[in-house]
Amino acid sequence: MHWGYMSINQEGQEETLNSYLKDFEFDEEALSKGNWGEGHPVELELDKLPLPSLVFICLVGLKSFRYWGKSEKVLWEIPVKYKSFPFLLSHRKFGFRVDRKNGVDYPQNIVEEMIQELTNAICAADRLLQPFAQQQIRSGNVTVANHYIKLDMMYCFFRKKAKESFLRPPPEPKVTKRNKDGTPIAWSHDPSKWERQGFYYAVAMIDAFFTRLEHLLVLLLPFIGFDPTTEDLAAIISANWTDKYKRVFNLATDTKAKALFDELKFVKEKYRNAIMHGYFEKRGASLFFHLPPYAVPVLLSGFKDSIQYSFLPITTKSYDDICSLFDEVDLFLKSGLTKYGVCFAESGLGVLFDTQSISRYRAAAASDEDFERFIEHVAYMDTLSVNMDW
Repeated sequence: MHWGYMSINQEGQEETLNSYLKDFEFDEEALSKGNWGEGHPVELELDKLPLPSLVFICLVGLKSFRYWGKSEKVLWEIPVKYKSFPFLLSHRKFGFRVDRKNGVDYPQNIVEEMIQELTNAICAADRLLQPFAQQQIRSGNVTVANHYIKLDMMYCFFRKKAKESFLRPPPEPKVTKRNKDGTPIAWSHDPSKWERQGFYYAVAMIDAFFTRLEHLLVLLLPFIGFDPTTEDLAAIISANWTDKYKRVFNLATDTKAKALFDELKFVKEKYRNAIMHGYFEKRGASLFFHLPPYAVPVLLSGFKDSIQYSFLPITTKSYDDICSLFDEVDLFLKSGLTKYGVCFAESGLGVLFDTQSISRYRAAAASDEDFERFIEHVAYMDTLSVNMDW
C-alpha cells in the first residue's frame, strides 16, 4: 500500500483490512457523472460513528478510493457502494455523515452493518499505521492540542473558590437544644468550617496550577529553539514537570528561573505531593516512633515543617504565599525567553512542532506587533478551517 510518502507493507494486517472492506467498492458511475444524485442523511448515534479522518485514511489513503474535495461546509465526499447499495460518505462541518440515495430500497440494518465493517477496517488500519505514526512523532510532524485556556480556567476557578472560603467569617453557633421556656442550653459550633473548605479548594488550585504549568512547558518548546530532528518530543511529554522546566530554562545560568524552580518544588512536594499520595511525606515525616508516654515524630524538631504539624496544612497565610509565588511565576513566564510562547498558548491555537512551523514562529517573534499579526492570521485561517468556509 502506498499513499504519497507513506509506504506500508504489513501483509498480515493488510489481509485483515481487505477482509473487512471486501463488500465496499468505489462508485465509478457517480464519479463519471460528477455528482452522486439526490439523497438524505441517515440518523446515527454519535458514539457509534467513526472519526472522519480515519475513514478518509482507510478508504482513500490505504484503498485508493477517489473522492470529491472541498465544497461549502464539506471537506470531502466519497461515493461508495456497500453490497451494491449506494452511499455517500462525507466529512461536513458537524462531523461524519452517511447519505442514502433517494428511490433505492435499502435492506433493514444495512447502514449499521456497513458502519460496523468500516469500524473494524479502521481498527486494522490503526495497526497498519502505527509505525508511520511513530515515525511522524520522531520527525516532529505533529500538532499538540492546546488546552491552556481550559486548564487556566480550572486553576482560576479553584483559586477564586479558595479565596472566597478563606475570607468568609466563621459561622455563627447554632442552637441545638432549648429548655422548656425556650432558653438555649446547647449549641454546635464549627469555627473552622470555611477555612477547612478553603484548604480543600487550595489543594485543588495547586494541582491545577502544576497541570497547567506542565502543559504550558511543552507548548513553549517550538518558541525557544526546539529541534524536532534531534529531540524526542514524546519523551519530553512523558517526563515530569521538573524535567520539562529544565528543558525550557537553563538553571545553571538563569538565576531567576532557578529561584522560582526551587520555590515551586517546595510547594509541590510539601502540599500537592504529600496530600495526593495518601498524606505521606518524604523522609518518614508521616511516621512516629514510640517513646512512652509519647509517639514522637521521626523528624523530631523538623516536624514543624510537616503538613501534619497543624490541623490545616494550608491556611489563609500559606494560601496567600502560594498565590504570590504562582503570580510571580506567571509574570516571569510572560517575559523574556518564553514571552511569545505564552502569548501563543493563550490564543488556544494548536502548536505545530515541524521544522517549517518552528521557522514561522521564530520569524513572527521579531516584534510584539509582528507576533500579534501572526496570531490573528493563524486564528483567522483556523476559523475558516473549523467552519469549512472554503
